Amino acid sequence: MQPSGPVTDEFRGLVPRIIPGTTDLLAHCETFRRLSVIKDDGGQVREVVSYGIASVYTPDAHRGKSYARQLLQLIHYIIAPEAQLPPFPSLWGPKPDFGPKDAQFSILFSGIGDKYYASCRQGEGESSKAGWIRQPITSRTWDVTSDNAGITSEEGWKWLGQDDLSHLEQQTAERMKQDLAGEGQPSFAVLPSW
Repeated sequence: MQPSGPVTDEFRGLVPRIIPGTTDLLAHCETFRRLSVIKDDGGQVREVVSYGIASVYTPDAHRGKSYARQLLQLIHYIIAPEAQLPPFPSLWGPKPDFGPKDAQFSILFSGIGDKYYASCRQGEGESSKAGWIRQPITSRTWDVTSDNAGITSEEGWKWLGQDDLSHLEQQTAERMKQDLAGEGQPSFAVLPSW
């Protein structure tokens, strides 16, 4: 029998939330803390913290048991301030008492579509909220080949390192803040600086 929603009490007894030193991970993901900006309903643009969720994975031996869904549901309560979330469901066991709890939003790019990640809800019942909801995105890229078609050697090029890019990152972040201020609706952006 496999739960279709959050891990039930029947399964919870088999899955302690913390087992120090285990290498038998039931599900895991990466989180990346990012400096971001939001424009709120009042038109104010401010810097905030966001998180990127990536590499969600369940080892073969543990698939089909809703471990990844439970992990992602708990992530909300680890990264976001408690005031932004619905009450923590008692069915889920003890509320996580660790984590940064400073995210104003999080992003998750999906290779499997948006329905699964939206179903990784914040809380349960009528007060719950959808997990990650599809949003239109704007990507910025810098095409270095269009003006230099046919160049096949390194002559005339300069290799850039991390230190060389910090000035470019700062300029791009300021431009993104200006662009966001010009938007007509609440918006957000993840800044390129690390």
